[in-house]
Amino acid sequence: MDTQATHTPRVLVVENNREVLSLVTTMVSSLNCNAMSAASIEEARQCLLDGSIDAIITDLVLGDGDGLELIRELRDRGDEVPALMISSYASPELRTTAQSAGAADLLAKPFRMERLSEALRRVLDDRSTVPMSTE
Repeated sequence: MDTQATHTPRVLVVENNREVLSLVTTMVSSLNCNAMSAASIEEARQCLLDGSIDAIITDLVLGDGDGLELIRELRDRGDEVPALMISSYASPELRTTAQSAGAADLLAKPFRMERLSEALRRVLDDRSTVPMSTE
């Protein structure tokens, strides 16, 4: 395998609950991604400065705002990094709102590893990133 041609996807997980943040970050890492974590929108903004993030997974409810705000902010400045939203409050209305804001998908908490893997693989493949292994 040509290691110079591969790219390890960098995925930013934004979640203010430290236990959930740790769990989702671990799940993302197990999918052969370089997982970064942020506990607030402000921390997420700092992580996004260099433009090297391949995908974002953000919770809806954050301590200093909400994930919809973060996604809208990215879209308003022309950043098309794929975003997945996670929420305990998932509903058809929230799914529609999240997609209108620019989220590729909404995952209802609690979600299974397979569901996260499928959604993340889809947004990364759409971005022409090297597919991940689920082993």
